[in-house]
Amino acid sequence: MRRRKIPVAVAIIAASSRSPRFNVMPILVSSILGCIALVTSRCLTLEEAYGAIDWKVIFLLAGVLPWGWRWRNPARRNCWRNPPSPGRWAGPVAVLAVLYLLTAVLTEFMSNGATAVLMSPVALSTAAALEVDAKPLLMAVCFAASANFATPSATRRT
Repeated sequence: MRRRKIPVAVAIIAASSRSPRFNVMPILVSSILGCIALVTSRCLTLEEAYGAIDWKVIFLLAGVLPWGWRWRNPARRNCWRNPPSPGRWAGPVAVLAVLYLLTAVLTEFMSNGATAVLMSPVALSTAAALEVDAKPLLMAVCFAASANFATPSATRRT
């Protein structure tokens, strides 16, 4: 009976994923509207949608996001008045390596999504402090957060 809903579900997902691309609406709004549309069109039941939520990740992100926001906003960092620029004592490649290593270590203790959310503002503020492009630092965070399978402790989790 639900096979008839496949084209509807594909259309809803395509519309909700493409609308931010064309600046129709922000991704958060389009994602929420897409989820509501999937439930109201009966492509998903409310129980299936609720059961698909990993509540441990939601609570972990809720606890980690304020810490990341604090690092991203330099006006709120009262603990360091004039932090030394890491680029003065090490080049951008060394900073990139340290950021990758720190992210790789953190992803061993947290989920990879939470680690990426936590370290992305750190990468952005580091790029701003070094006055370099933030894309390589963000890519390092993405790769390090996703590469926890390559460590010896990953075999214990599987």
